Amino acid sequence: MNMIGDMHLNGQGVPENKTLAHVWYSLSAAQDNDKGITGKKKLAKELSNEQLAESRIFAKQYAKNYLEPYIASWSLDQ
Repeated sequence: MNMIGDMHLNGQGVPENKTLAHVWYSLSAAQDNDKGITGKKKLAKELSNEQLAESRIFAKQYAKNYLEPYIASWSLDQ
């Protein structure tokens, strides 16, 4: 998830999109991953309130697809 966040942050193989990078770092942070937590916090300072709201919506949707089926406990509240 961090690698996908990095790809979106730097535009590597995908268009640069800090909002989507924040989504993927948020999913990583939800699993207590230090890089995800750091990336999420750093980008939160750079994104507008609208972008953060959009990221939270996407993160909830992505979590249902990519976290719930595989991980018993996770939280997007970090």
